[in-house]
Amino acid sequence: MVSLDSPGAIGRRGRVAIGVAAAAYLGATILPLVYGSVHWPVAPAVVVGHSVGMFMAATVTALLLLTQAGVTGRRAYAILGATYLFVALVMLVFPLTFPGAFRSPDPLTGDPRSIIGGGQSAVWLFYLWQSSFFVGILIGALVYWRDNATLRRPGLRWGVRRIIWVTSLAAAIPIGVIVLAPAVLPVILDPNTGKSPLLVGIDVCLVVLGLAVCAVTLLQARRGSVMNLFLAAVGLIALGMVLSELTARERWTVGWYSTRVFTLVSMAALMVLLILALSKVDRVSTRYAEQDTLTGLLRRRTFDSRLRFE
Repeated sequence: MVSLDSPGAIGRRGRVAIGVAAAAYLGATILPLVYGSVHWPVAPAVVVGHSVGMFMAATVTALLLLTQAGVTGRRAYAILGATYLFVALVMLVFPLTFPGAFRSPDPLTGDPRSIIGGGQSAVWLFYLWQSSFFVGILIGALVYWRDNATLRRPGLRWGVRRIIWVTSLAAAIPIGVIVLAPAVLPVILDPNTGKSPLLVGIDVCLVVLGLAVCAVTLLQARRGSVMNLFLAAVGLIALGMVLSELTARERWTVGWYSTRVFTLVSMAALMVLLILALSKVDRVSTRYAEQDTLTGLLRRRTFDSRLRFE
C-alpha cells in the first residue's frame, strides 16, 4: 500500500528545491539578526494579510491531515491535524485583537484600538498559537516514532468529527479568556519598557521547544518516508520561527516583519508540499490498482472496463 509512510526518494528537482529552500531559510534567519532592530513604516495590513494567509494554510493542512487520519487510522496524523486546526482557530481571531488592524486610533489619546480584547490580547494569542504549534508537532512526531517502532496496528479511538469538536472546544476556552477577560492577563509586552521578565521566560521555553522539535524530527528523517521528511521540514521551520522571533524586540521592526513573512511563507510551503505528496500517492495508488506490479499488465477489472469502452 502506498501512503505518506512509504519511502520517498528525492530526485534532481527535489534536491534543487531543497537547495533553494535552504538558501531562503538561511537568508530569512540571518537577515533579522543583522537588521532586526531597524524600524520600518507601520503597516497594519501586514497583520491582516499574515493572519488570513496563516488561517487558510493551517485550515487546508488540518483538513488534509485529518482526512488521512481517518483513512489510515494513524494517531500521529490526527494529532498533527488537530494542531493545525488549533492554530487556524487562533489566527481567525488574532487580527480582531491587534491594535490598529481595523480601527482608527483613539481621538483623545492617539492609542491604537482593537475590535475585541484588550491591549495584551494580541500578544497572548500570538504566543498561544506558537506554543500550541510547537507542543502539538513535538507530540505528533513522538507518537509517529513510537507507532513505527512498536508496529502498532492503525486505529483511532475517536472519529475525525469528534477530534474536530474537541479541538475547537480546546481552542475556544483560552481564546475566550484572552478576548473576553483581558483584565486578568498579565502585562507581558509594554510599549515603553518592552518585554517583561515573564515574556522573556516564555521566549526561553519556546527556544527549548523549538530545539526539541527540530532534534526529534531531524532524527526521524533518516527513515526517509514522506511523512518523516514533512516533519523534518516542520522542525526546521519551528527553529527558524524561534530564531527570527528573538530578534523582534519591538513591533514594526525588520525582525518583526520578517517573522510574519517567514511564518506565512513556511506554512504555505508546507501546505503545498503536503498537497503534492498526497497527489503523488494518489497517482501511484491508482497505477498499482490498474496494473500488475510484476508484469506491468493491466489487471482484469481494468482490462474489462477498457475493453467495454473500446
